[in-house]
Parts: sequence; C-alpha cells; structure tokens
Amino acid sequence: MKRILFYFMMLLSTCILITGCTTSDSNGTPNANEAVSSDNTQSTKNTIYIGSISDVRKFQQKSDDRSVPVLDTTKLDKAKVIGKKRSTIGLSIGTLYLDDNQTVSDFIKESFKKAAIQSGYTVIENKAKIDENTVRADIQIVRFWTWYDTGVWDIDIRAEIENTIILKSNDQTEKLMVKGSAIIEKPIGTDKAYNAAVDTARDNLVKDIRSKLRKSTILEK
Repeated sequence: MKRILFYFMMLLSTCILITGCTTSDSNGTPNANEAVSSDNTQSTKNTIYIGSISDVRKFQQKSDDRSVPVLDTTKLDKAKVIGKKRSTIGLSIGTLYLDDNQTVSDFIKESFKKAAIQSGYTVIENKAKIDENTVRADIQIVRFWTWYDTGVWDIDIRAEIENTIILKSNDQTEKLMVKGSAIIEKPIGTDKAYNAAVDTARDNLVKDIRSKLRKSTILEK
C-alpha cells in the first residue's frame, strides 16, 4: 500500500513539473495577455507647450454701447484693462482692472493650464522639454470685457471672454474657438460684483476649453 501511494505521488509531481498544472485556481494574478492589455490602456496623451499669448482685443475710444470695449487713448495699460466703471446713469467714472496687478495674458494662460491639466495633459513651459509628442498651443485673446446692463430691480453685471487657440503638431494645425460668459444680478456694480462675474466667466471658459480639447483631432484621446 505504501509503495502504491509512493508511485502515485511521484506521478503527480511529474505531471506538475511537465504540464504546469495546478490543483487550485490562482486569484488576482493576470496571465500574460491580460498584462499586455493593461499596459496598452495606459495614458499616452500628449504634452502641451504654451507658446505665444497675444492680446488682440480691439478697443474704441468711446461708445454708447457698454458691451463695446472702450479704452482712453492716453492709457497705456491695455494689458490689465477688463472693463469700464460707470455711474447709475451710464457715465464713465473709471477703469476696471484685474486683481493683484495681474495681466489679462497671465489670467488666460493660467485658465488654459488649468483646463489642460484637468483634461489629463501635462503642460510644459520649458522649451527644452519639448519632444515629438508635444503639441504647441498659441493663444489669441479676442475678447475680455465686463459691463452692466440696467434691469427692472437690479443690474445685470456681464463678463465675456473669448479666445482662439491654435494647436500645432508637426505639419498639422488646428484652430479652436473657446468662450466663457457670465451674468450676475446685483443691486449695484461694486468691484466685488464685477470680480464675481469674471470668476464665473473664467469657470465657464475652462469648461469650454476642456470640451474643445476632447474633440481635438491633433491631441490624442
């Protein structure tokens, strides 16, 4: 009996060594095909290099239409202007600027970076780190303006931002039009109210950039 049991155990051991068979399932261990499949699904998204940011907004010296960007020709700080302060009867009483001495170009650059990073891309600013998978993004600031319209009880504080993003990769070029706007009802037009409108417009701009990046034919999905 012992001899029979000995030969049986020897036969079972030989089976395991030759065929690789096991006596139970292996849980949680992927086979070779599963491992390759997992590697193939890893993110291969491009890096994005922010190239030029151009403020191409058009200003008029005066206008009765509050939605039209107006800038006194004697002012040399176009880079920071985002609106015109007006009295309750519409008279100009000053100029609106971004907080913390920030320029419009800085504001737009940070908004684009936020949208790109949220979309899963790596944004690089060092030109030396550009490689064959890097997409260059040049941004044109077409519109960035805030104003108010009179309502029945309150005033409607409005902000509109519009940019053109030009993506370039090797011999491919793609143009994206992105926008963000906001309308906030307030009893008076304080600086805080204008800032709130701009913040909301920026949030909507970031959402639109994310949407357009997802639909891009140059950027890898």
